[in-house]
Amino acid sequence: MAGIFISYRRDDSQGFAGRLADDLIEILGPDLVFRDVEIPAGYDFTEVLTRAVAACDVLLVVIGRNWRAPSADTAKSRLFDPADWVRAEIEAAFDQGSMSLPYWWPAQICVGQQKCRKVLPTCQNCRLSR
Repeated sequence: MAGIFISYRRDDSQGFAGRLADDLIEILGPDLVFRDVEIPAGYDFTEVLTRAVAACDVLLVVIGRNWRAPSADTAKSRLFDPADWVRAEIEAAFDQGSMSLPYWWPAQICVGQQKCRKVLPTCQNCRLSR
């Protein structure tokens, strides 16, 4: 299973997460990188994601401009919804003690985004560029 699990919001950073996955696969190989698009048709999405998070050494959380945007149903951020996939992935990684790395994309958004930083309060983050 994957050593790096890429967590992202499809409506926020899907294209970037895909390019990041491609780059990591090129460097580390396909067996060490997981992204949800790798789930084959017919498989239980929840079960596969749960196993992939459990098997990862690092949860790479891609945080885009709208990462903490409110859900369509409420004015609250989706991160407050227990059924939110991104929240579930982060909580599972924290529970099992996996390293969780916030990846701010684009890098400029991390300046002044204190509300986003409260979600991952104790995780060291850094700017990466290629």
